Amino acid sequence: MVTFLSTSTTNQVVHHENYSLSYSEKYEQAEWVALDKTDGKIKMLAFLMRNKESKSPLYKFVVSVDEIEALTGIDFFAELDDTIEEKLESSSSYKSWSF
Repeated sequence: MVTFLSTSTTNQVVHHENYSLSYSEKYEQAEWVALDKTDGKIKMLAFLMRNKESKSPLYKFVVSVDEIEALTGIDFFAELDDTIEEKLESSSSYKSWSF
């Protein structure tokens, strides 16, 4: 079985039941990308938000993984088949997520 965890600039990966996040202690922030493999289906989501208080709903901060990769220079899911990676990373749809 291949694990498709994101690349981490810190080697600090926090695992939850259905997703993993890379965490930067220095900046006290997640590296913005979540991968969910529930029920054998792969989906991913990314967020971009300013480091300030906000009353906006979380979905307002959803962006594509491609956008985060362009900002950070990190290829988060390089181990995925390119066809799957390109499709998932270009999407900013949050409709299949609950938050």
